Amino acid sequence: MVSKKSLQIAVVSPRYGLVGGSEFFAMELTERLASNPDFSIHVFANQWRSVSDNITFHRFPIIKFPRFLRPLSTAVSVNRKIAQQQFDIIHTHERVLLADIYSIHGLPHQYWIKNVRKKKRMSLFDYCTHWVENKMVMHPRCCHLLPVSKSTRDIFCQTFNVMSKNIQVIHPGVNNQQFEKYDRQACRKEIRERLGLNLSDIVILFVGMNFEIKGLKSLMGAVAKTIQNKPEMPLKLVVIGKGNYDYYNHLASQMTIQDHVVFAGVVHDEIEKMYLASDMFSMLSEFDTFGMTVLEAMAAGLPVIVSDGVGAKDIVVHGTNGYISERNQLNQYSACIEKLLNENHRESVSKAAYQTALDHTWDHTAEQVARIYGNYRANSL
Repeated sequence: MVSKKSLQIAVVSPRYGLVGGSEFFAMELTERLASNPDFSIHVFANQWRSVSDNITFHRFPIIKFPRFLRPLSTAVSVNRKIAQQQFDIIHTHERVLLADIYSIHGLPHQYWIKNVRKKKRMSLFDYCTHWVENKMVMHPRCCHLLPVSKSTRDIFCQTFNVMSKNIQVIHPGVNNQQFEKYDRQACRKEIRERLGLNLSDIVILFVGMNFEIKGLKSLMGAVAKTIQNKPEMPLKLVVIGKGNYDYYNHLASQMTIQDHVVFAGVVHDEIEKMYLASDMFSMLSEFDTFGMTVLEAMAAGLPVIVSDGVGAKDIVVHGTNGYISERNQLNQYSACIEKLLNENHRESVSKAAYQTALDHTWDHTAEQVARIYGNYRANSL
């Protein structure tokens, strides 16, 4: 009996496994796919972090200066490197020239510049990025598009004529085990004591590396309104991440909530404890392709409040495992917070949020992609 030859798969992620949602997604997905004997995984990257011995890594160069050459050099050099070997599938998490499968972690660059960044004119870097993206997406070889959320899918379809492509929304997953090794009550005591919070405080957690994009100003406004409506409730906001602390400290003073906001800085090693020490989580981005911290919060058993611009709204059932509010609607944000101030209701929503996380593991994400890989084998027979 002739053994089945494994599919040779090239995965592109320039900063594989390093800081960033797409980099983390690529690593978590690829590590699991690499454990499948049907697939021989080769990762093409400029930098990487890996825990798997089942992956072969290939470094490709990137010209970082002048800046406009970065997207061009990435696209050209990675495809030249891949062309040196025979691969059945090219699966990219980055804009390149040729790919079979494109996991879409961001918005079309032209849309991002015009509608999110609100720039009047595109720079040379923007034109180069858009050119590479358009060339890849519209190439006949690129037949599978895997956006991370429905809203990302919809915008992509509005921007490109991709009706002939196979488009499947594949959400990120979460590692539930990362929270199971900790005792929730011990975390609440340790972290709250360190941050100067009481055990009786009702803590909203915010996590983001860009305060402006992730909607911290809106969340602070909603917290201020809730405190005004419910002054008897010990409501606190803990902010984790990187941003303009001077501006947001001043904003807290203007809103007279400086005693209710704790800026905890950038946290890496103990982020799980920070989730477990909190009572609810909020992300009010104007637009976010998914927002993996939402799913992490659910895995920690936290009810979530998200704006309708957050792609993770796909997995939020309003009033059951969290709340969805219209963008920039402080009254709605505040109303959602007020509902979760009720301890019994908060506990019910917490349980539902945790169950949602159990249904969205990285293994489940990998199974969906493995089926797509398998279709290539079936079509080649």
